[in-house]
Amino acid sequence: MNGEAPTRSRWTGVAAVSRAAAPAPRSARLRGRCALSVALPLAVAAYLIAVRTSGGQRWENAVLLSGGGGRLGPTAAVEHALGTLTAGSLGVAVVAVVTVGVIRRRYLLAAVAGGSVVATALAARILKGTLLTRPLLDIGHGAPVHNSLPSGHSAIAMSVAAAALLVTPAGRWRPLVGGPVLAWAVAMGACTVVAGWHRPSDVVTGNLLALGTAALAVLLLGVAGHVRAARPREDGRRRVLVVPLAVLAAVGAGAALLQAGVPGLVSTYHGGLGLACASGASTGLALLALTRGLSFGAGDG
Repeated sequence: MNGEAPTRSRWTGVAAVSRAAAPAPRSARLRGRCALSVALPLAVAAYLIAVRTSGGQRWENAVLLSGGGGRLGPTAAVEHALGTLTAGSLGVAVVAVVTVGVIRRRYLLAAVAGGSVVATALAARILKGTLLTRPLLDIGHGAPVHNSLPSGHSAIAMSVAAAALLVTPAGRWRPLVGGPVLAWAVAMGACTVVAGWHRPSDVVTGNLLALGTAALAVLLLGVAGHVRAARPREDGRRRVLVVPLAVLAAVGAGAALLQAGVPGLVSTYHGGLGLACASGASTGLALLALTRGLSFGAGDG
């Protein structure tokens, strides 16, 4: 009789763990679908409003010309930051993401995370260079007339941040890695506006493209069953990332709304820059929500 109690307790504990782990793949699938259902319509709306209307083009051209192409020339630091994102550095980032997954013996995770970065870069190039067009609706400002949506810099930087969140173990490491990479991704998007390389909608759609590919990655891992629930204490430290991102999103969105509602209060340039920053910070928050409480690649090895 005395030996039965520990055995029963042991099996009860195993069953509890199994029940707790079972919803994790379903949660990943649900989150992936929800993120896709948000990212895709928002990206389409941004394109239709900013590119396919004369008012959208007029406002964004004013932002573009007041950046690096106008009175507010880019600083050397901004130009240097943008110059660090090249084909070579993209390759290094993909190799780093895949290497972390392989070291952890999470081989499907390594392939999915690395593939999501490559897919984002290819999708941005195809969308910008082939599929999407920019009609000439705003004439006389001297702004470039070619399509620049989505921003490859924004899309790639945010997809690298998303992949880093996926392959990093849940716990103290994910917030430590997530903080710097998300800050870098948001900064890259803002720098393209400061330098006059991109319009705000380019950054918005680039971030949404990265969110969409990250959602597909989470959905795929959930379908494959390579997701488990992280322990509650493993995920608590990420709260320190939420506050600064939420503040930046609120301040950026506030600047854009004030510029639209009271044009003389906030300059067009700062309204556009605020929108780009709000987009990056909001995407960062969405990525944190997408990965919260989940450990990926748990079914491998």
